[in-house]
Formats: sequence, structure tokens, C-alpha cells
Amino acid sequence: MKVIGTLGDSSETHAAAESVGRALRHMSDGFVSLDTDRRIGFLHQAAERLLGAAGDVAGALLWNIPAIRAVPGLEQQCRATAAEGRPAGFDVPGPDGTSWYHLRLVPVPEGLTLYITDTTERHLREVERAAAERAAAERAAAERAAAERAALVQRITRELAEAVTAQDVMAAVADGVMTPLGATGLIMLGVVGDRLSVVGSRGYAERFTRLLDGHWTVRDTMNPVGDALHTRTPSVSPPRRSS
Repeated sequence: MKVIGTLGDSSETHAAAESVGRALRHMSDGFVSLDTDRRIGFLHQAAERLLGAAGDVAGALLWNIPAIRAVPGLEQQCRATAAEGRPAGFDVPGPDGTSWYHLRLVPVPEGLTLYITDTTERHLREVERAAAERAAAERAAAERAAAERAALVQRITRELAEAVTAQDVMAAVADGVMTPLGATGLIMLGVVGDRLSVVGSRGYAERFTRLLDGHWTVRDTMNPVGDALHTRTPSVSPPRRSS
């Protein structure tokens, strides 16, 4: 019996494999290789640290690692990535509730590779940036509201200065305050003697304003108008609920 073989120098191949192994060992990102059954074939020290997996976990199901069990939907995502044959990535919160990680699944002929990147600092920067943007938007909105109020006061003041009759005053006040306040009606009352007389109205039926005309006195603090005149403070009544 004869045996024929070949002999070749595989030093370069071994050197390349060792180089890849060293690169994997020193990666700051976690690296986990999984076979077709989602069992761990290899993980380096950074992955052990990120996953909290101590000891020899080679051959163990990925789902048996507590840190992985805490990731919602990861098993389904792994199966979908393997079935579709396309890489997938997503962010998940860490088990401590303060850290964040980006998980990237890459299908390979032998199964899947899982890359784990600590994105806590990036997440915190994004949260801070979003908070700063919200604060800036709130300041801008407050400045716009203040400018609108100032313009409204100036317009009402100008129109009141130009008013000649009580109806002119009523129109200036109604046009100036109803829309900004979202009001649907306005009644202006004047003091005649000790009674309150309707000067003008907007948005109310005439039969209703006739009921108010002269009905209240300035000394009657049991009604909201008399109480506001007595205390010199605004009075706001809650809307009545319809039965």
C-alpha cells in the first residue's frame, strides 16, 4: 500500500489565526459566536464582563445567561436574523437600569455572531441633548407668549384710549381678550348707584343679559361679581357640569 501526501508550510495561516485571536481578545466590544442551536461557541473576556458570565460557558445556550434572559425579545430576534440572513441591531437597557448597550447580530454559515457595545455614554449624551432641546423650546415658547401678551396689552390699551362710548370699550375688551382666553362669551357690567348694570355683551342672548341687568348690588358679596369688587381680586368659577 502506498500513501501519497503533501507537506506545506502553514506558519502564515497559524500566524493569521493567532492575530485574529489576539484582536478578538483585545476588543473593547463584546464578541460572542453562536452555533446553529444558539449555543455559545466562543466569547472573549470583554463579553464575559459585559454579560456577567463567569467560568466556562462554551456550549451553553445563550438564553441560560441571566443578563441575556433580561433582554426582551432577543431570542426571537436571533431566530429572525438567522432565518432572514440579514444583520440586525438594536439598543437595550442594561440589567442595572442605568447602562445601555447596542446589540448587533450577524448571520454566518456556522450560526450567528453577537457584538455588544456599551453605549451608555452616548445614550446619556442623547438624553442630555434632548433635555436641552426641550428646555430651549420651552424658553422660546415662553418668550413668544410674553411677546404676544405684551402686544395684546398694547393693542387693548391703544383701543381703550381711542374709545369714546361704552360700546367702544366693550368692543375693545371683547376683541382683545376673548380669543386669547378661548372665551365664548363676555359681559361687561357697570356700577349705577349701588347696582350692576349691563353695559354690553358678546356671545350671550339678550334675554339672559336682561336677567342680570340691575339684579346684583355692589355690596352683595355672595355673588362672584360683588365679591370680586369687594376683594379687588379676580374670581374664577369652575364650569358647571351638564346633568
